[in-house]
Amino acid sequence: MKIKTIIIVLALIFIILSGFLVYERIKKEEEITIEEELPQAFEPAYQPLEVCYNIKNPSERQECIDMHNRIEAEFGLDIKACLALKNEHNKIRCIRWVAMREDHAYCEYIEDEKQKEICYAECASWNEDVAICNYLEEGHEKDECAAVVKSTIATKNLDMNSCLNISVMEYQNLCFENIAQFYGIDYCEDLGEFKDRCISVIYFNQAHLDRNISLCEEIPLYNYREVCKIRLSNWDTDPRLLDTDHDGIDNGNELFLGTDPFNLDTDGDGKIDSWGG
Repeated sequence: MKIKTIIIVLALIFIILSGFLVYERIKKEEEITIEEELPQAFEPAYQPLEVCYNIKNPSERQECIDMHNRIEAEFGLDIKACLALKNEHNKIRCIRWVAMREDHAYCEYIEDEKQKEICYAECASWNEDVAICNYLEEGHEKDECAAVVKSTIATKNLDMNSCLNISVMEYQNLCFENIAQFYGIDYCEDLGEFKDRCISVIYFNQAHLDRNISLCEEIPLYNYREVCKIRLSNWDTDPRLLDTDHDGIDNGNELFLGTDPFNLDTDGDGKIDSWGG
């Protein structure tokens, strides 16, 4: 009789545990489904409201609720819900998210001027619309915004001529390098005065990818060739520490910015390059 009772008890325990495990598995699958439906940019702190309400700490509970509401607002592109958020950080992030996808005019809801400019710059880049950059007040910020948009469009269309019309050197270089790398070495032959720069970019990138210093010798432009050899000869050193002319800008960034990595005052104005000279 005792053995029979023990068997029955064990069977009940087994059934209860099995039911619990099945419940947990279903719950986990539902959570995964919810996460998969949300855009990847959303932060992992998202929790269902019932979970937030069960948090004992008042500030943590409110933070959880606000994060939940922010993500719901972003997912639904609901600007009114964004404006109702209590946490200022979440409100700004939400407005920027919706403005990019719905209407850049929503950026005006942001009181912080710096965050407002970031919002307009993001909208311009996301929508590939240079005109939105005009909402930025500062000249340099406006020029940089326009350069980012033009670089994005030129790279997308593989239009080298548009790259060369970008006024900000960093983004002209980035645009140029992306397109040159896409087309390959044969494309460089038809670029006239930009032929050597094109070949230099491709061999420079390939040498680093293969960690093959002999490819550096194939680079026609002196600065690219020497920076390539320095980098590969010091592979275990953080490249941000390789600043040959000691002007505060590492060698790789000097190539990107269009300054001379072997001359701390590229334009000879008496100021080192890192001081804007």
